[in-house]
Amino acid sequence: MVCAAAPVLLILTVVVCFAAGLMRSRGARTAWLLPLPALALFGPMLVSALDRGSNLAAVLLAEPGRTVSPDAAGESAPLWQQLLGHSQAFDPAAGLPGAAPG
Repeated sequence: MVCAAAPVLLILTVVVCFAAGLMRSRGARTAWLLPLPALALFGPMLVSALDRGSNLAAVLLAEPGRTVSPDAAGESAPLWQQLLGHSQAFDPAAGLPGAAPG
């Protein structure tokens, strides 16, 4: 299932499978069934977003992942450390214990 990790791919998956389903080949007729599991997973999230009046485009374009927030001093990690998945700055010369949170 392509959309399990990234809801942003749900729109593309539905469009591609619908277009493939419009083709006249025998195997492509059932292509429209492919996004049904993804729609079943994201259906409650989409209904909840519509119920609360949230921006549906923002819900679909959101990427799951760890938030990058500044530490207590108000400084966030340098870009190269954020690309490695760290939200707080650490001293690279300290080795592995320096990268531990806290």
